[in-house]
Amino acid sequence: MKVVPVIAEKWICSEDGKTWTITLRKDKKWSNGDPITAHDFEWTYKYICSPDIPDVPLWANHLQHVKNGWTCKAGGAPLDELGVKALDDYTIQFILDNSRYDFNCWLVVAGSVPLHRATVEKYGEMEWWKPENFVGNGPYVPVSWTDREEAVLVKNKNYVGECGNVDRFILKNFAPGASHIQAYQAGEIDLAWIYGSSGAIGDYKYVQRNKTLKNAYRETPGDLTWSGYQVTRGFKSDVLDDIRVRQAFALAIDRKTLAEKVLEGRAFPSNKFWADNDPIGSRMIGVEDNVAKAKKLLAEAGYPGGKGLPQLRFYISGNMPEVEYIVDQWKKNLGVTVLIENIENAVYWNQYVWSRWSPDAEPGFVRINSGMNSFETGALDKNACQILFTLGFPARIRQKSYEIEEERIQFLTKEGGLTEAEWKPLIEKKDKVEAALKEIAANEPSELWRLDLYTRKPTFNEQFDDIYNKWKTAKTDQEKTE
Repeated sequence: MKVVPVIAEKWICSEDGKTWTITLRKDKKWSNGDPITAHDFEWTYKYICSPDIPDVPLWANHLQHVKNGWTCKAGGAPLDELGVKALDDYTIQFILDNSRYDFNCWLVVAGSVPLHRATVEKYGEMEWWKPENFVGNGPYVPVSWTDREEAVLVKNKNYVGECGNVDRFILKNFAPGASHIQAYQAGEIDLAWIYGSSGAIGDYKYVQRNKTLKNAYRETPGDLTWSGYQVTRGFKSDVLDDIRVRQAFALAIDRKTLAEKVLEGRAFPSNKFWADNDPIGSRMIGVEDNVAKAKKLLAEAGYPGGKGLPQLRFYISGNMPEVEYIVDQWKKNLGVTVLIENIENAVYWNQYVWSRWSPDAEPGFVRINSGMNSFETGALDKNACQILFTLGFPARIRQKSYEIEEERIQFLTKEGGLTEAEWKPLIEKKDKVEAALKEIAANEPSELWRLDLYTRKPTFNEQFDDIYNKWKTAKTDQEKTE
């Protein structure tokens, strides 16, 4: 990927890869005519890192690599200690936790875009983004928005740079099951987007069978995302705590056929959780397609031919042909029948895939896709629980993490803050989780790379201790609550 500066004029990376200094252009403006400065970026990043803005996770942007990013997000350090500083009106500097010679690549993601401070402060978190209030810095700005229907964008008259030859865009939303391809054929829209490797397969096949559509079809390069499956977000998956069972399911899938036939070449087979050129991925051993070994592992775990294995489920939302294929492979190769349960989209994403827990979920799997190397095991952040699932931590560890999170919400919102007696059980549980995570890393030598993730700075313990020490030194109830 080639990063091209737009608001930036140039950047300089230090020899150790831990300090990045960005010089901004002086002619760039907000859509209301205000100049764009380095102070806009500094304020935005501190706003995003505030624990008061919980719905902006750090794994989705560059701030996960910035010094004290995770600690600030958890409330364990003041925002002034975040490794971001405007050196002057047009120079901003980033101090990173670790060497990142590709940090400029992270600055192109949505989370790096600055916000207009005066607008956010005037209208608040829930109103600043509405078209009647919005102030942006891109080539287009919204003038109207109808929830789940359409958004209308027009050229930003104050934009400096190339803006294209289209004065007005109308972006229409099509509900699941509604065909935007047919709308394109009927002349109702000028452009239809086929995106993704699973739900879009039906649209892709339809286009390829239609000569007119096939001739109009164009491929555009996009982000590569990892796609796979993880265990459910509940605590009933004890059977999947056995690494032999998890590996048996992983080994019993023909990934080549899945990518080339089921997904029509819209994906390529991968046998690792990380990319080969990643510092962690290059040390990982890929999962092979080996049905004989899968059967042997399942038998060693006490489930020969799948006999005695509790009922497992694969939770999905919408059309996921790859899941149907995987479940069929498990039936054919392992003798295991896994039920596919299709659930409502919002519940699926909020409670089964990303940052929420689903304590009552039955044992099984969910599909997941992303650049998952962004997650930090030791991050004291509500999204950090993701790593407990993708890396197969036992149900007891997941439940302990859930209990701590629930108690944290209950206690840390208590008027006047916690008492010393209330801190004691939290500290004891924190120490048990710490010990359990280290035990897992020590007892599974083939996965020692987990320890690298776990010991990145700041660790879970360091963040927890920061919060506890700030509470101990607080002089008022208000300070203890904060």
